Amino acid sequence: MRGVRAVYLASRVALGLLEVVVQSGTVALANYAYYPILVPDELLMRLDRTRLSADWRTMMRGRDECRTLADGWRSSAASAGLVVPSAVVPEAYDEGEFNVVLDPEHHDFRKITLEAPRPLSADARLEALLTRAAPPTA
Repeated sequence: MRGVRAVYLASRVALGLLEVVVQSGTVALANYAYYPILVPDELLMRLDRTRLSADWRTMMRGRDECRTLADGWRSSAASAGLVVPSAVVPEAYDEGEFNVVLDPEHHDFRKITLEAPRPLSADARLEALLTRAAPPTA
């Protein structure tokens, strides 16, 4: 559902950094921080990957498909969080690295703990690679 609040997070800092880079297109990684979030396992539901089509990672069709699945999860109120694969590195899902969509309107959301931010010190070589890979600006 467009316009519905959600919290999107990654299970690992490195995966979260990849998500930021591909979603925002940023090449500047200075002054970033991350927030450890503790979500009790019983508040999470895993997405059955077999429900995803073979082309779920494509831009437009995939986003619509993922939104439809997330809308169904949210409407069901079955859990405060939905564990989903990363389109950036879907193979990580089977290795225990994944993304989570949290529903801040869910009655169990208050059981989730947000810790203080911690500085993120990304290697300068990563930023240099991103700068070289960035498309030219008009």
